[in-house]
Amino acid sequence: METSSPQFKTKKMKMASVSSLVLFLLCFAAIASKEFSDGCDQYNATGTKVFVPLKHKLEPGERLTWKYNNEVKVRAKQEEVTSGKAQNIAKDGSYILQNVKKEQSGDYSCEVFDGNGHQTFTSKTHLCVLDPVSKPNVTTECKGSKVNFTCVLGQQPEDAQFKWLQDGKVINETTNPLEKEASETNGKKSSCEVSNKVSSKTSEPSTHDCLVENPVSKPNIMTECKGSKVIFKCVLDQQHKDVKVKWLQDGKEINETTSPLEKEASETKAKHISCEVSNKVSSKTSDPSTHDCLVESKYIWRLL
Repeated sequence: METSSPQFKTKKMKMASVSSLVLFLLCFAAIASKEFSDGCDQYNATGTKVFVPLKHKLEPGERLTWKYNNEVKVRAKQEEVTSGKAQNIAKDGSYILQNVKKEQSGDYSCEVFDGNGHQTFTSKTHLCVLDPVSKPNVTTECKGSKVNFTCVLGQQPEDAQFKWLQDGKVINETTNPLEKEASETNGKKSSCEVSNKVSSKTSEPSTHDCLVENPVSKPNIMTECKGSKVIFKCVLDQQHKDVKVKWLQDGKEINETTSPLEKEASETKAKHISCEVSNKVSSKTSDPSTHDCLVESKYIWRLL
């Protein structure tokens, strides 16, 4: 009697394990697909004319039957409707729904028979009828240096989704309202698009007239000697509103905010003084500056 070797048994066990794993994965994929799918084969908007395709070329002598949720609606053969309404059948045998309603969602099945009554073709289409979206509107609100864009949706279907567009191009933003810097969006056209599986509507483009702060320009340092003191002035080329000034000495911030800045010449001799100006949208720092003001000696020599 022949006996299988341990090595052969091990290979058979491995092959069986792999087959079981593949079968499990296939079953899981099928269940997951069914769970996450809405089961619809065709989507159409309410109020439209719908064609449920036959998916079969009728041959001479063939007859077909259309059913809705297993209820016979139409029986026909080429160029002739024998039962039901002629307006529900297209020339190619597709089923027609005029001014479709949501309650007409469901299974539409067709059966095709030859002249001898033998079934030659069958198919089923699950039709989902959804309400179309309505056109949204965009409003703007100024908030300091920022602007809020709101996509006013109104009444929309539950499955509606929206996205933002800037100058006609989709941007990676999903919040509503959308907050942006007024300076970044100045002169740009913002709109929002609402869509579902049967329709899409985009608002009219909107711009804002919010006050935009310009970025500050790089300042310069001017020095002036006044006796034992030196005056540092932080000079801007352009006038800016709400500008804050910081003073730095040798690159480190000092506790001074006035401009001009008055200091003892002896205290700042050989020191590098600079100023930083900023507003809500930018900041710039001047080149460091030193002074050549006369510094009086701390010592008084007595003539003997």
